Amino acid sequence: MQIIIIVIIIIIIIILQGKNKNNNLKKSTTRSPFLKKKKTTIIIIINSNKIIIMIIMNNYLSYNIHSMVDSFNLFFKNNSQIDQVDRFIRWNNDNYSCVILNVDGSCMGTSVRADFGGIIRNSAGYCLSGFSGCINVSSDILYAELYAINHGLIFAKSLNIIELVCYTDSLHCINLLKGPPMRYHVYAVLIQDVKDLIGQSNVIVCHTLGEGTHCADFFAKLGANSDTELLYHTSLLDDLLHLIRMDAVGTLYSRE
Repeated sequence: MQIIIIVIIIIIIIILQGKNKNNNLKKSTTRSPFLKKKKTTIIIIINSNKIIIMIIMNNYLSYNIHSMVDSFNLFFKNNSQIDQVDRFIRWNNDNYSCVILNVDGSCMGTSVRADFGGIIRNSAGYCLSGFSGCINVSSDILYAELYAINHGLIFAKSLNIIELVCYTDSLHCINLLKGPPMRYHVYAVLIQDVKDLIGQSNVIVCHTLGEGTHCADFFAKLGANSDTELLYHTSLLDDLLHLIRMDAVGTLYSRE
């Protein structure tokens, strides 16, 4: 990788020198024949995976393009170092110490409707309750995601939960809820309803990857397999208990 960076920078230097030669040819008629041609020395220093290139003309330091090399290093390392940091995800990935709401929307059922679900747990991962349902009037996944957040916050409010962190895997929803008012958006009323619920309590809405919302996805699938518009779950199925235990112990899931 360092060799690639060096080659790229040397090509840039050669191009710049070519431009300088063209300018020098234009001025050659006024230049004294006794002037010596300037020599250019390129020094390449490699140390601790960092590259510093300096151009020296007549023993004087003329350029230091350290910052440009840093930009190249940052560009080429994004596939190695950044991916290693964000390679795994888990439930409550931001380590909040309050009640956690996970929600999810889907269109896994019939093509004419959307489905949603969610689960409320304490910071230790113990399940307080869950909900699921179907939306017969829409098959839009964005509407399903917003609908899930809205019902999750209403449900939490009915349980007298005033401090809450809501996780969703829809970055689009996050941007809509944290952005300015959108008066002419097709879901402007629903977005404003969710914003009002967030403002009434100490609620934080966060984005997470799908690997961190397995339990909410489980409830969304329940909604896809049911014709009930909204159903609250107090008793949990065995398959869900396994997922809850995996989340509670901090199981790391690999990003897909």
